[in-house]
Amino acid sequence: MTSNGRLALLILGATGVTGSQAVPYVRERARAEGFDWGIAGRSPERLAALIAGWPEDERPEILSVDTALPATVAAAAGRTDAIVNFAGPFARMAPPVIEAAVEAGIAYLDVTGEIDFAAKIVERWHGPAQSSGARIVQVCGFEALPFDLIAAAGIERLAAEHGQEPAAIESIFAGSPPPGMPLPSDLVSHGTFESLREAMAGEGALVLGDPAALLGDLGSADLVREISPIRNRPRWKRGVGPLAPMIPSPIINPPVIQRSLALSGRAPIPYREALAAESLVPTRPLQAIVAGSAAALNGGLSLLTRAPASIRRAGTGAMKLFSPSGGPRADRLEGWRWSIDTVVTGSGGAAVAVRLEADGHPGYLATSRMTAEAGLILADPEARTPEAAGVLTPSAALGTAELERFAAAGLRFSAYQASSE
Repeated sequence: MTSNGRLALLILGATGVTGSQAVPYVRERARAEGFDWGIAGRSPERLAALIAGWPEDERPEILSVDTALPATVAAAAGRTDAIVNFAGPFARMAPPVIEAAVEAGIAYLDVTGEIDFAAKIVERWHGPAQSSGARIVQVCGFEALPFDLIAAAGIERLAAEHGQEPAAIESIFAGSPPPGMPLPSDLVSHGTFESLREAMAGEGALVLGDPAALLGDLGSADLVREISPIRNRPRWKRGVGPLAPMIPSPIINPPVIQRSLALSGRAPIPYREALAAESLVPTRPLQAIVAGSAAALNGGLSLLTRAPASIRRAGTGAMKLFSPSGGPRADRLEGWRWSIDTVVTGSGGAAVAVRLEADGHPGYLATSRMTAEAGLILADPEARTPEAAGVLTPSAALGTAELERFAAAGLRFSAYQASSE
């Protein structure tokens, strides 16, 4: 993954909550694999402080990149094979970086959850990226890389074992936080919260909650909305207990899954996901409260996105009072254990199941590692990835042949027998 003067991977936003966690991860990967990499941002001094004390031969190159100065972005894109962007809010910060990546024909990954912004990137850059050979992969953190990859793995297993096409997908997330009193910052950082506020206040708010938001011109948006609506209500599943809408939001993964299906030439199918309340709290009454509270919160946010602009501005302004001051505390990052169980049901009634087990805070520590690893895979000319270009989803860009590489990031995929219940 190295060539003279060229970087395999460049981390943008390396001093932020998530980006700063990616830096030591890539350091260890570079130590093991031997590739050149860099970190970039507006302040070379802050970047230098991030790696102070590292041995000279383990230090990444520092690039001065200011997204307000297109020449600096283009120069960085011209020197690297993959940019991993952690600098949000992405709707404001990412467009010049994406444009530079498309023009350079390289891989670009970010961890935005701003579906309205991602929809604009699909519309503006899918065709040009196909022409240049660029691979633009957004929503590539906890939302929606693990959910998208595990669904793709299930679809492939269904075809291999039963010769059937998928007819439905269901994913259930379970998470076990570290001991101690949960904190608001365990769920969302200041940057993520502000990205959500901006998205809800913006002109594209109606796109939020639309499962067809990322479809582009690949299929029937009305059909997607009809067969696979995004639901905020809690429900009960036998053997699992109360299920809550996904936290921090149930609106992010479904559009990605539907775009993945469309990019693979498949028709839309029902997709459901949920959070197992049992994994967070021990008793049924508390589980019911968690499920109901998550449903009420997400239902309220959904109503706000459909409100007139003046009401949305007032509502998102009031939300600022509850914005966290930073991200999760360092001692709340490592102790998380979480899993995703996905069942893919086939057109002939067969069902297969795939499980993902993972370590580290899903939204910050695990996200930083999995997105960095995805960037390394796309930067590797020997990686077994699909021959695809354009504005892609994680599974469309990465495929499933390199899933074992995510073990380094703490993600472990396995297959098991689907329940008959």
